[in-house]
Amino acid sequence: MIELAFVQAPQAFYNQDIFQYNLLQGRNIPNEQDMFMRVVQAGRDRYNAAMYIGSNTVFRRSALAAIGGFATGTITEDMATGMLLQAKGFRTVYLNEVIAEGLSAESFPDYIRQRVRWGRGNVQTARKWNPLTIPGLTRMQRLLYADSVLYCMFGKDTAFQVTPKGVTGQRRFFMRGWPCPIWSC
Repeated sequence: MIELAFVQAPQAFYNQDIFQYNLLQGRNIPNEQDMFMRVVQAGRDRYNAAMYIGSNTVFRRSALAAIGGFATGTITEDMATGMLLQAKGFRTVYLNEVIAEGLSAESFPDYIRQRVRWGRGNVQTARKWNPLTIPGLTRMQRLLYADSVLYCMFGKDTAFQVTPKGVTGQRRFFMRGWPCPIWSC
């Protein structure tokens, strides 16, 4: 029997996110993180690839000890720790039930800082523990973790990262569509 490493519940927020608030749609549209927290995580759970997201998680201490504790050397130590546990053969479970609530990013500059941090951390994690080559992950787990790394480089998040300083409030300019902070990891 495979030992359970952690149970992950979704991050939930008691305040409106910047889109709900600015569009005056707090009751009509879901929080922008709900798609990942409620749908993507539930899908990842089918493949023992539920991502540890830094909060609302209960761990088995012996599982953490088996990998030497929480991962270090990356901003997204949560993603790295979960991936290392799964690579070691531990089972993970996603519980789609709110057990705690926190604060969503309250301003556009905060939102951008958060996304750049996640993107940078995901690239740092992939450089240290490449999900495509790390021993122990299944093909589906490799695909899902690679997708998490690539997500920050494409889609809506990149659109925010490649806009000029006046729009995003960022202090750096970006080149070729990739945020400079990621390449300086």
